[in-house]
Amino acid sequence: LESHWALGEKLNALRDEGVLIIGSGGITHNLRALDWHAAEDSAAPWAAAFVDAVEKSMDSKNREALCKPWQLPYGKESHPTVEHYAPLLVVMGAAGDEPVSALHHAWMYGNFALHAYGAGM
Repeated sequence: LESHWALGEKLNALRDEGVLIIGSGGITHNLRALDWHAAEDSAAPWAAAFVDAVEKSMDSKNREALCKPWQLPYGKESHPTVEHYAPLLVVMGAAGDEPVSALHHAWMYGNFALHAYGAGM
């Protein structure tokens, strides 16, 4: 996953040319654990704990922690595979020194985080 962050760093210069860099993925992505009857905008405790750990790591630009999501609390539960998580790392790399902050938080089916983040807003 380190290579995704490095790719973002290479894309960073494009931002100076007015290019918008978008990463589309999922902060949590475990379709096997969806709760089809969960109340709207409610989160399973394990999914919320993972997102909290990710967001704290984003705030501190903790590259090592973010590049090892399975070592974060409930990482394996939140991402049995990491292809939906990897776009976040590209965006983090592309943000450079700018903070990446939450633009929108929403939960669906108890553990599907439909959150959006941005830099330079």
